[in-house]
Amino acid sequence: MVQPTSPICAPLVEDLGDVASASAFTKRALGLTRMANVYGFTACSIPMREPGSGLPIGLDITGPSGSDLLTLDLARRVQKILKS
Repeated sequence: MVQPTSPICAPLVEDLGDVASASAFTKRALGLTRMANVYGFTACSIPMREPGSGLPIGLDITGPSGSDLLTLDLARRVQKILKS
């Protein structure tokens, strides 16, 4: 499965405000990767930058449990294509 690592872009630290805001952001940001963590799937996030703002975003590649080498190989190939 290929999806964004997070459904929202990372905010600037000064835009988070207080601890409650940072905690709420973290909960929303990690929502898409939770399934892989809970069920023990193999996953790899490819770091990227949002066009225009340069804020960090990521592309998450998730495979079945035990497919570490296959998932990492696919991530490497996708990253190479995205850089070209």
